[in-house]
Amino acid sequence: MKPVILVVDDNQTNRALLRDVLEPLGFAITEAENGRRAVELAEDCQPVVILMDISMPVMDGLSACREIRAMEGFTGVPIIVITAFGREDYEDEAYEAGCTHFLVKPLNFDYLLKLIAPYRPE
Repeated sequence: MKPVILVVDDNQTNRALLRDVLEPLGFAITEAENGRRAVELAEDCQPVVILMDISMPVMDGLSACREIRAMEGFTGVPIIVITAFGREDYEDEAYEAGCTHFLVKPLNFDYLLKLIAPYRPE
């Protein structure tokens, strides 16, 4: 069974780009278009990594981070925020919400791949 990465972004193009990069590496990709859907899907898909946008409708990424962190079994799952909001106050708030890493768009894919390397299938 392939390890799952949960990709959360309201922009379908961003989700597709991440899917196209990560699936060839052996990951299964589950997609959510907002934070509420991410919270709903997280327990079912049991992701090894969550890639989370901040600004989304229905529920933003930071609220979703807080809810996912409160779920049993999710304290150690890396949540990597990927956002266009690079201001320091957003970064501080993201870490307070429970994110593991904070990446700013445009995304440095080499760095992202280093962060998820420990979760790649052998």
